[in-house]
Amino acid sequence: MFSIVSEKHDGSLHRAWMTNHLLYNDERIIIASNYDTVVTESSGNQWTTNEPAICYFPKDKWYNIVLLFTPNDYYYYCNICSPFWWEQHDVLVYIDYDIDVIVDSSLHYDVVDRDEYEQNRKKYRYANVVCETIERSLDQLVSLVETKADPFNRHFVERWSKQI
Repeated sequence: MFSIVSEKHDGSLHRAWMTNHLLYNDERIIIASNYDTVVTESSGNQWTTNEPAICYFPKDKWYNIVLLFTPNDYYYYCNICSPFWWEQHDVLVYIDYDIDVIVDSSLHYDVVDRDEYEQNRKKYRYANVVCETIERSLDQLVSLVETKADPFNRHFVERWSKQI
């Protein structure tokens, strides 16, 4: 088991998921799951997840993807973020860069939180290279959705949903 910590550009806490289970790890990706785990917000407020989730972390990409299961369907919540790193051996950390992509099970997607990105881009003074990487990563993520590459396909969903 390990924790997942999302930070802002200045290293402050954005959100943390306390209990996650490693399902797969190779040179390209980590796949984890969580369900009924405590989440801590930057405000200190805590809540517990009520949807099983599969977390897909590419090791060298500026995004991660969470596949969330509802009672009758599923959807993806995709974060534009830095590649992750490990702190100690049991805390996976990444920097959240605000822009998110929400993808339903029919692969219709919406890019959200661009306004938050613009505010934080100015507040934290994101370097030009960071902004360029964020935009390129958003394009890469949308391309994955449009081409139905992993994890945006039924085979991936069926395979990993059995692991929760």
